[in-house]
Amino acid sequence: MPGVARNRAQEVMRARYQELRRRYPQIVGAGVVLVGDEREQETAYGIRLSLTGPDGLTGLPGEIDGVPLRYEVTGPYHAQGDPKC
Repeated sequence: MPGVARNRAQEVMRARYQELRRRYPQIVGAGVVLVGDEREQETAYGIRLSLTGPDGLTGLPGEIDGVPLRYEVTGPYHAQGDPKC
């Protein structure tokens, strides 16, 4: 699937991220990334979703609202603590 305009990918990510997290608890993060040819940056964007582990890849959608989805296993995210200034 070809990508979409960057603002469209951002719009869909903001609108649908919480729903995706509820449906697929293995999703721990999201960002807009290039998914197509870098020479076509106007329409080459999609959404990258970070996952807790590889066992969570089965059954995930390939797109949402016409925006391609990509997945990366990052492991769980942890807060770094309370840095003192």
